[in-house]
Amino acid sequence: MNASSSPSVTSGAVGRAASRRLRARSLRLAAVVFAAALIIRLWGLDKVPTGFYLDEGVYALCASDILDGISRPAYFNRLWGVDAMYAYIAAVSFKIFGASIVSLRIVSALAGAVTVAGIFLLAFEIFRRKKYSGGDADDDLFAYRAALVAAFAMAFSRWHITFSRIAFQGILLPLVSSFAFYFLYRAFANRKTRDFAVSGVLLGAAFYTYLPSRFVPFAALFAVVCEALRMRYSREDKKLPALARGVAIMVVAAVLVSLPLWLHFVRHPEFFLARSRAVFDGASPSANFIKSALMFGFEGDSNPRHNIPVAPMFSFGLFVLFAGGVALGAKNLVFGPRRSAAAFLFFWFAAMFLPSIFSSEAPHALRTIGVLPPAFILCGYFAASAYGALGRGTILKALTAAALLAAMAFVETKNYFFVWAPSEETRRAFGAWQVDVLRRAGGLLDSHEVFLPMSFYVNPAMTFLARAEFGSKFRCVSALPDFEFESKPPRDFIYVASRLSLSEIAVEESLKKIYPEARVYATETAMDSSPIFVYYLVPASAARAKVALKIRNSVAAAIEAVRAQCEAAPWLRDQLKYCDPIRASGSAARGGERP
Repeated sequence: MNASSSPSVTSGAVGRAASRRLRARSLRLAAVVFAAALIIRLWGLDKVPTGFYLDEGVYALCASDILDGISRPAYFNRLWGVDAMYAYIAAVSFKIFGASIVSLRIVSALAGAVTVAGIFLLAFEIFRRKKYSGGDADDDLFAYRAALVAAFAMAFSRWHITFSRIAFQGILLPLVSSFAFYFLYRAFANRKTRDFAVSGVLLGAAFYTYLPSRFVPFAALFAVVCEALRMRYSREDKKLPALARGVAIMVVAAVLVSLPLWLHFVRHPEFFLARSRAVFDGASPSANFIKSALMFGFEGDSNPRHNIPVAPMFSFGLFVLFAGGVALGAKNLVFGPRRSAAAFLFFWFAAMFLPSIFSSEAPHALRTIGVLPPAFILCGYFAASAYGALGRGTILKALTAAALLAAMAFVETKNYFFVWAPSEETRRAFGAWQVDVLRRAGGLLDSHEVFLPMSFYVNPAMTFLARAEFGSKFRCVSALPDFEFESKPPRDFIYVASRLSLSEIAVEESLKKIYPEARVYATETAMDSSPIFVYYLVPASAARAKVALKIRNSVAAAIEAVRAQCEAAPWLRDQLKYCDPIRASGSAARGGERP
């Protein structure tokens, strides 16, 4: 008896040992990919991209409010509404590292890197099981190959790297959704209540990440339907009640986690659709669909904050993998192995694709960021299938595949760090000029009183930087009486004049009328060498307590024009509170209140 069973036992032990070796080797490679993703996202984060954009400033101010105990809502009623998760994580980063641009953007960098790990885990879980009709029993080799290529594609994708290095809340959507579906597919395999519950918690948390997350539950529902149909097709009807119980737990967990958000919208219904209404474009969905479909390999986002303007979102090599994955998945929807996997990936992709179709500015890389996980898993799907179709593995075949992937990674990272990042369009898009001006002005605070134009204080990015780097020691011309002092100031003052709008140019002209003694101290110039910011130095001895009524009226008219511009943009109106308390006269002249 023992002799006859020993070959089978030996074969099983050998199989398990081989499986362990494959797992260990794949995990080592995945760790290398994750480390590369982390380095790419953290390297030079203090310098690239240059500048600091308005939206990033909003998240920074929300995080500061959380840290200071001023406001801790489920949803911030700033701009058209700000989803809260990024701000809460940033508040933790501020607590650990201090408030700065780097500590704000490090949230995106870490989220982007961890998403790479999530893609590896999810892709493996989707492809490894026999239950996808036509697949080999526990085809771990195929699953590991697909998972590694999917993670590699995301790690080196310029599209994903871009949003992993700026403080935009959209980067959290691929992270949370990937892990939500990972635990859901684990639960399909093991029927553990814990995995269903964790998936539900993450699905609920996804609502706090970014507006397109409202489509994620539909993808989860579709995955459940696919699993139920597979079980019925495989004559596993007895397991359906266990699946139903697990899904019920998942739904309850998702509802409980997201409940504070829905209660917030009940109290503030005007914000539930505020952002959607602001960007909705229902007039041309077919045109938007075509534009968005072409963004992957032909003509991409034209916004320099998101992309090299109109360049394809994927390099040629990455697009080949993606197009191959789409073609292979479409084929297997009709006949072939892993039909359920392909159906889920397509549905998930389509759900995350909708925001770009029905919103303005299509194609829009940020609003479409939710498609990246299924897109990269399709890349891995095609790569693993093509590699396996080439026959038995050889060193030459492996080296060729590695070289092709390395070439793709090189092109993607080169285009990010050496084409997109240093361009003047990118600098301008992130307001690098204003950051440079603020920091130069900050260097003058020890020896001068420094006045910034009102436009700086209605820009949340500048408000945050002024607070974080210089303790808000700047002053601001905001209302009459301005350019006046109740008593002679103890030191010279500098006014930074902006020439970015006609109303601010009018304020500059008023200053020159009141203080003909003012001289140009420094300038910041545009690419054509024309001044865009001018620093005027006014000696303390020239400061005046009163000015002529005619000049006062011209100052009033100029400043009210700037204020009118701010009031015309309701999403900036709250920023005026950072400007109003700090004036050249009254309490501020005596060292009074500052924000």
